[in-house]
Amino acid sequence: MKAVSMHYAIVYLITVSLMISAVIVLVPAAHSIEMEKSARITQLAAVQQVTEPAFLLKAYEGHLALWREGASHPYRILHAELWLLSDSDRQAVEEGIRTESEEALHRLLEDLGAEE
Repeated sequence: MKAVSMHYAIVYLITVSLMISAVIVLVPAAHSIEMEKSARITQLAAVQQVTEPAFLLKAYEGHLALWREGASHPYRILHAELWLLSDSDRQAVEEGIRTESEEALHRLLEDLGAEE
């Protein structure tokens, strides 16, 4: 009887050790991925050399919204909420991120995890 309980104790100890090791490895990896994504979004926001961008991604009433250049209201409000974004992504969106093409807009929305 003791051999069986000792066996379960060893299996339990190994299982718990593997779970702790997985957390130790996966949390920094997830943080690194988030930082890379934020850096990419910041780079897209920094590219302001376009004189007449086709689209502008900005905050509107707590959500992401798509604007056309010079418009007073967004033409589309997305389901993505601002509070779900990282601080750097939220700041970039609040300032407005300009894109020159629909393809660039789709990449940006994908990086932000926003539905269209």
